[in-house]
Amino acid sequence: MFTEIIKTNSTSIRVSPKNDRDFKLKELREMIGCDYIQIVETNDKRLMIVDEDGKLRNKEFNERATKLYKHGDSDIIVGDVVVINKDEIR
Repeated sequence: MFTEIIKTNSTSIRVSPKNDRDFKLKELREMIGCDYIQIVETNDKRLMIVDEDGKLRNKEFNERATKLYKHGDSDIIVGDVVVINKDEIR
């Protein structure tokens, strides 16, 4: 699996950590344009980094990320997200 940013328009961009090992908090926040992150699990056991305040800030619905979200049948994801392997974050 690879790390990607899933945009609200359903496009994705593959990304790598700046240090070639693991992503840092500041780096993840910059990728999705937020101050606070929330980490949720995907259906395929990866992690999804989302904007903690995305719903309060009325960010756009992210259909592709919602389908990938473990609880997507009862909640939605908004804004751009980063989908990452568990071993790539510290």
